[in-house]
Amino acid sequence: MDYFIHKDLGGFLSRELDFYIKNEILRLDDIDDADVLIVEQQLKKIQVLRKLAKKIITFLAQLENFQKKLWLKKKFVASSGYCVSLFLIKDNENLLKRIFTHEKQRQQWAEIYSLDLFELDVDIRAKSISEIISQEKYGYLAADTYVLGADIEYDILCSIGKLDEMLNGVLINADNFQALRLVSKKLERSVKCTYIDPPYNTGSDEFRYKDNYQHSSWMSMLVDRLLESKALMSESAGGACNVNDIEDWRLRGILENHIGNNSYVATVITKCSTASSFRTVNVGPVDVTDRVIFSLKISHSTHSLLSQYKNQWTFNTSLGLLKISLRLMMSGSLKV
Repeated sequence: MDYFIHKDLGGFLSRELDFYIKNEILRLDDIDDADVLIVEQQLKKIQVLRKLAKKIITFLAQLENFQKKLWLKKKFVASSGYCVSLFLIKDNENLLKRIFTHEKQRQQWAEIYSLDLFELDVDIRAKSISEIISQEKYGYLAADTYVLGADIEYDILCSIGKLDEMLNGVLINADNFQALRLVSKKLERSVKCTYIDPPYNTGSDEFRYKDNYQHSSWMSMLVDRLLESKALMSESAGGACNVNDIEDWRLRGILENHIGNNSYVATVITKCSTASSFRTVNVGPVDVTDRVIFSLKISHSTHSLLSQYKNQWTFNTSLGLLKISLRLMMSGSLKV
């Protein structure tokens, strides 16, 4: 759920209405000394107020629930493409010839891999396609269907066969909440490690994305996305999150409340700038560090191991907690 959409507006407003009536209108503390007639008048006032308020709450809840349904509606995939190593289609020589002679693909190779196109042309004239593909510098070149076009993409996918089994990586360009929902069924409880790099919420950096949330909005945004990612994580999965001192402690609270008790493992401080950098233009203390917060998705077995290893170290610093995560990884209980 996005941070600006209330998950249960109707329930929230109804609870607030009852609280208001109880404390501002009914005044329970005054009932003992109140006249019966006054109590009856108050009750009639409450009935009218509740009737009007419920209609308003129902109307507002309908609007908010409609926004909620729109946001949760699965989004269409605008486009898709594949990057395929050439050795995967080594048996289709005609297709490889078309790829090797495709000008846009050749220019991409020259730009990304610094491939010598003149040397490639010499090898194409002097050697067979199978000999060329057997060379590591050519066999691991990626055919990008985005630049090759629909016809060649179709032929590549037909040559590969079992596409899902051959894919070893997926890159999605989307809002992260929607991307997580898109892969929720396919990757459910199978991800071994997650890494997130949310907005630091400094409000001062010139990023293309929003970086000046209210703290409550920032937390709401993180909770929704962490819960979606939690559903993808295996029972022994670990996670890491980049953050700075502004939202450090709030993130740790989110992890404890929504990922699991004792899910927090360690905080590693990283130096990201120097005292002579642009950060020193303001008078006062200068923070030149970032933080990486490590966590575990706590299952019953992992929690038992965590408790076992906690007895073996003194935890005066985060180093002891980091040792636990490393020990769990080495034991196979935490795989990354």
